[in-house]
Amino acid sequence: MIRDTSGQDRVIKPKKKWASKVGLASVATAVMAGLWVWAPWQAEASLSVSNLRFAEARKGLFERAVNATGRVVASHSPALYSAATGRAQLLKKPGDKVNEGEVVASISSPSLDNQLKQEENRLESAQLDLQRMSLEVQQRKLALHKALDVSRVNHRAAKRELKRAEASFNIKVVSEFDYAKAQDDLHKAELDLKNAEREAKINSDMIDFELKASKISVAKQQLVVDELRRKQEQLTLRSPVAGMIGNWLVQQDSQVSEHQALLTVVDLSAYEGELDIPQTFADDLAPQMPVEITVAGKAYQGELRSVSPEVQNNHVKARVVFLETNSQGLRQNQHLSARISLARKENTLFLPRGAYLEATNAVFKVEDGLATKVPVRFGARSIDQVEVLSGLKEGDRIISSAVEDFLDHETVYIND
Repeated sequence: MIRDTSGQDRVIKPKKKWASKVGLASVATAVMAGLWVWAPWQAEASLSVSNLRFAEARKGLFERAVNATGRVVASHSPALYSAATGRAQLLKKPGDKVNEGEVVASISSPSLDNQLKQEENRLESAQLDLQRMSLEVQQRKLALHKALDVSRVNHRAAKRELKRAEASFNIKVVSEFDYAKAQDDLHKAELDLKNAEREAKINSDMIDFELKASKISVAKQQLVVDELRRKQEQLTLRSPVAGMIGNWLVQQDSQVSEHQALLTVVDLSAYEGELDIPQTFADDLAPQMPVEITVAGKAYQGELRSVSPEVQNNHVKARVVFLETNSQGLRQNQHLSARISLARKENTLFLPRGAYLEATNAVFKVEDGLATKVPVRFGARSIDQVEVLSGLKEGDRIISSAVEDFLDHETVYIND
């Protein structure tokens, strides 16, 4: 009996589809592992993530601003000065509230009082001289008119005598000699009248000139007296504004000179901020720029009013005004901080500021554990932001820490 091969045969079950999928996944995993193992080798340097800081490019409102500190100052703080040399008597103490026009100090000046009396005596003497001259003018003008009237009478008499002589000469009553004498007398009377008229005019003008000069002298002396009286009135110092006494600039009962500052009065109705701004931002500042002011934790809206052209200790002085009319809570010389907005741009790509800006116009963009150097063009810079004009897009991550040590490399591997 010949045996067949059925005893050698065995049934082989067909392979399931999941086995092929497992095989493909294993192959893909092996490929990715190979790529991961290969990634460090394609980089030119390797850095630890713990030694790096990163930043992300974002879009939004980009504000270029400058921060500054300063103090609150009164926008109007006038100083009061002595009008003459004398002894100062300060009637209000620093911190005392005063009303406008209220007496706050006085000056005792015997020298000014004596000078005023002397000038008043000179004025009185000049006024008496003017009155005396006025009487003399009347008297001299009366004499001039009298002489002129006599000349006119003599002229009329000479004319009548000539007529009488002419009529007598025609009837041969008087001689030719007497007729000629009458003509000469008339001619002489006419000359006397003309000279009298000229003399009266000249003397009258001279008298008027002397009288005018005397009046000017009196007026001049009156100005001197008025000025001294004004100074004497200024020896009583009154507050020009309603506010508070600031500081005494001299000691009580001390001897002061003319034009010496005595005290200050602070106007409590209006305050300003005096800021110290770094010199590098001076050229970017302009009046009417918006300012956010913080005083004792309270925020105020302000506006830049002026910038000093003088640089002191690498800073410039700037004045800002409070836009709020309510100044309650503010005090003279109170510390403040301010943020001046130089420019605002909407929908702008920007990065936070970092040490990477000190290197060059390039950054290391991070992607899948690999940092690649890419050229970037920056625009405006603020205190905490820098505008990105080209080279990056929104969402890109970069190394924000210092990159000088590996700036010569194009790629850097970042390991854990």
